[in-house]
Amino acid sequence: MQAGLTLRQATVRVDLRRGLSPVLWTWLGSRLFVTVVAVVAARLAPRTRSERLLDAPSLTNPFGHTGLGRLLSPLARWDAVHYLNIVHNGYGHTGPRDVRTAFFPLYPLVVNVASGFDASARAALAASWAVSLAAFVGALYLLWRLVELDLGSKVATRTVVLLALFPTSFFFSAPYAESLFLLLSVAAFYAARTGHWAWTGVLAAVASAERPPGVLLAVPLVLIYLYGPRADRPPAVAADRGESWRDRLRPRHALRPDVLWIGLAPLGLVAYTAYLGIAIGEPLAWAHVETNSYMYRLIWPFTGFWNGVEAAGDGIGQLSQGTHAVLAQARVLGLVALLLGAVATVGALRRLPIAYGVYPLMALALALTTQLRPEPLRSLTRYLVVVFPLFMWLAIVCERKLVRVPVLALWIAGLGVLTAQFASWRWIA
Repeated sequence: MQAGLTLRQATVRVDLRRGLSPVLWTWLGSRLFVTVVAVVAARLAPRTRSERLLDAPSLTNPFGHTGLGRLLSPLARWDAVHYLNIVHNGYGHTGPRDVRTAFFPLYPLVVNVASGFDASARAALAASWAVSLAAFVGALYLLWRLVELDLGSKVATRTVVLLALFPTSFFFSAPYAESLFLLLSVAAFYAARTGHWAWTGVLAAVASAERPPGVLLAVPLVLIYLYGPRADRPPAVAADRGESWRDRLRPRHALRPDVLWIGLAPLGLVAYTAYLGIAIGEPLAWAHVETNSYMYRLIWPFTGFWNGVEAAGDGIGQLSQGTHAVLAQARVLGLVALLLGAVATVGALRRLPIAYGVYPLMALALALTTQLRPEPLRSLTRYLVVVFPLFMWLAIVCERKLVRVPVLALWIAGLGVLTAQFASWRWIA
């Protein structure tokens, strides 16, 4: 048991309708807001240099200037071009330096299935939009159920609202893999929390076929197995508020053979690596693309933090002079995301079960040790939006209306601004 929070020993409810109402209203309201802002921004914004260089209208706007095109295309930006290319054309004659190898195959595969394996660009765009939205509502529902088990329905509702309105939550409506990864990671935690260890291992394995950080899920899942909270059996060693830190490190649950299911977590990554080895003779092509084409490098976490601070300082100077505004804004947003993520991680470690604190800690550590040379905290705002324990802690903090209202106002304003910029081909993350 973690300091600052008394967890309810809850059992799994069979009423599947519980939580549906707040989740559906949150999903509908947030996605409608994102869609309206994106459609208006895409309609009014002038063409940018990024759009002229990177867009593939045959993939991102196959419906043309029709009503359906204006609805589905505004969020098909940046990496969505690569995902849609894979859905439409497959990996094809991918070579070791082809950037498509950096995009893991699960999301394109699910989109292909959803389209009925229709190879047309129209089917690919429509199916990608449907998969992202469906996965997001599923993720919110499972997240509500997970949080409600230990923290109650009010905290669960605040958690899904804060996540759905986070300023970069527009990625959950775009042809990106974020919604599917969030669904799989929350589902893996929920399976572990309810004691379904075979499902836990399978879901973690599928998540690692979505993106490499999916492998990291194995660590918090093992911590749930050893320390709880778990619904499948009571702890062998009861927690005591007066015990020492050394005693707290003792596992609450004994190891049993079912822990081996968690060992499936890396299989998705292994399968994709094996596929690349067979297809192009370069099993680690996905990693080489990150280091060669995108210029990512491995560094020490403290170095990564300092690099982010320096880049944000440069960004503030550029914004004050009105130069390189897009890149400068991204650098500043990266540092803001890092600071918020660090505070929320400390809060999660203090007030949530250990597994829920370790997960964001690992996510932040990975972001700080793998950095892009010119933009150290690139995409951090996008990576953290799927780290759901951060929003669980924030939901606890936002219990008081005096805190909750300004946070939600800031979230909604940020979501509107960043959605409009993303739909206008301005670089966000």
